[in-house]
Amino acid sequence: MELEAHYLSRGIQLIQIAGGWQLRTAPAYGELVQRLWQNKAPRLSRSALEALAIIA
Repeated sequence: MELEAHYLSRGIQLIQIAGGWQLRTAPAYGELVQRLWQNKAPRLSRSALEALAIIA
């Protein structure tokens, strides 16, 4: 399929699963993406959470 080849050259796999489609990171880039997700977001203070709740 043309779209699958298009994404594969960009490090992404387009796979048909259970009647739908899924975009996945190509296995060759899995370790790199995993290192990006190791950084955890800072915890918010109670007042910051309250402010976000008001805005939302």
